[in-house]
Amino acid sequence: MATVGELATRMREEFLDDVIKEDESDNKWRTSAIVSAISATQDELCRRFIKDIKDASSSLCRIRIAPITSGSLALTFSQATKKISRITGSFITDGFVIGLLPTVNSTLNAGPFNIASVTALEIEVEEDLLDETITAIVSAYPQSYPLDNRIIKINEISYPGSRQPLIQKDLSWFNQHDANWLGRIGTPTHFTTDYETDRITFNRVPDATGIAKMQVSRLPLKRLSATAAGLQESPELVNIDDTLIHGALKWLYMLDDDHVKEESTATHWSSVFESDIRLLQLGKANLNPQKWVTRGNP
Repeated sequence: MATVGELATRMREEFLDDVIKEDESDNKWRTSAIVSAISATQDELCRRFIKDIKDASSSLCRIRIAPITSGSLALTFSQATKKISRITGSFITDGFVIGLLPTVNSTLNAGPFNIASVTALEIEVEEDLLDETITAIVSAYPQSYPLDNRIIKINEISYPGSRQPLIQKDLSWFNQHDANWLGRIGTPTHFTTDYETDRITFNRVPDATGIAKMQVSRLPLKRLSATAAGLQESPELVNIDDTLIHGALKWLYMLDDDHVKEESTATHWSSVFESDIRLLQLGKANLNPQKWVTRGNP
């Protein structure tokens, strides 16, 4: 089992030419580029073998369900313009966006409201307002929450106040079963995920503060780095040095910048890497992510 630095040295000596340079006078491949390619390969292997690593990489994560709030401030409600106005601070900085359903601790204008537009000092709503000037708090529970970008898959999620785990569905299912699910307030029963934006969305807008607990499979928590200390570490997936190297070579030759893009070479190493994958799928004995268990929570 080689360290990251040893893998990079071996790649330079056995496989790489002088295409990517530190500068015009240096013919060495950038260490940062090599380490980044090794790290990308490790992540790809984790995703490709998610069924095999599910138990070994299981972690407990938490999402704090809480409202976005403006804090107590002077507010003016305009019946004519359907706008809620403030003098100081910023609704945008507070986190108010279209799609949220803000409420106000007001007798005349309690909400919830559908936001039509937001500026720093004004929220325009779709509903009718009554003229009012008060000191109050604007708040809104998000229906979507950020996920740690190292999470591959949510295996189970328990929601505060719910006896059963939430059920995962895709957006098409949401739309088919409730055309008005977006913005509907209540206790969530289902969720969907978008790993491109790293967000989880519930089928209901939460109406109470709490902690949602998730059992997840994740990528290694610590990214490989080109620092002196990082080069002395070993990749999380051990005993597959050749596979990491072949995948990293594929990524390096796929680079599309001012330095290199060699498609034929990238295709060659991609083919070698896929052959490695097939061998691992047949044997799997060398795929060992057990180090993940002690890494803690994302």
